[in-house]
Amino acid sequence: MALASAALVIQFGLIAVTQFRPLGELDSASLKGGWNAFIAHVWLWSFFATGLLSFAGLVLGILGKGNPRIAAGVWSSVLLGIFVVRLVLAVNSFH
Repeated sequence: MALASAALVIQFGLIAVTQFRPLGELDSASLKGGWNAFIAHVWLWSFFATGLLSFAGLVLGILGKGNPRIAAGVWSSVLLGIFVVRLVLAVNSFH
């Protein structure tokens, strides 16, 4: 459950950044290089990390033993679903 909770914290942070700087603006700013490019790369890798952490939590929930694995599996599934929805929205925002 710790992996999924970490993914949730990262997702909320990314939502806050995206609220103040839309993805198109981050993309065009990253072409200028410097600090803007660094922020764009951090955003992108943090976004992918949320999916990886959610997926890892789901796998560990399936492979684990005991009662907490059911809660971990459900929690990770919810966060993985949120990641997929945000991925589709992010990809569609550039078209």
